Amino acid sequence: MLDGQRLYLIQARSDLRAYDLLSEAAPCHRIHYLQMVAEKLAKAYFWRQGQAPKRRHNYFVKFLRAVAGRGDVGRAVGIGPNSHWENYVAGTLWLALVIEGMAPAEAGDGPNAEYPWPHEAPAHAPASFHFPLWDEINAPRGRRLLALLRLLLDRFEQYG
Repeated sequence: MLDGQRLYLIQARSDLRAYDLLSEAAPCHRIHYLQMVAEKLAKAYFWRQGQAPKRRHNYFVKFLRAVAGRGDVGRAVGIGPNSHWENYVAGTLWLALVIEGMAPAEAGDGPNAEYPWPHEAPAHAPASFHFPLWDEINAPRGRRLLALLRLLLDRFEQYG
């Protein structure tokens, strides 16, 4: 494993622990940490090419698409055969895209989990906003994505 991968993986795992510790916090804080976990896991994966990923926040969906085509990753996380693995990942992509969009740089002047918006004339604060995403995260499909994220983090050394 390359040093860049290892360091991003350490931070992603730490961010997941923070996500879990924030169980009583406002949803915006948990969404923020979930977005960071997803981004850092993806960047750890793409470090395997020997170059630093760009300073962007939209790597999670690319990561899921990349690993969906790798049956060895499905086997590493215990989801097989390959068609089941591909379908499992495909069923999480829309939610992964919404999570990516929670980064302020991706959200533009729309809802994000970190700063009041819109930027020039704030009318909403994340701490008092009802994020429909939070409802999805707590629904079966969201729990499915969280379980996948945890498995991908736990077993990274087997496929990364």
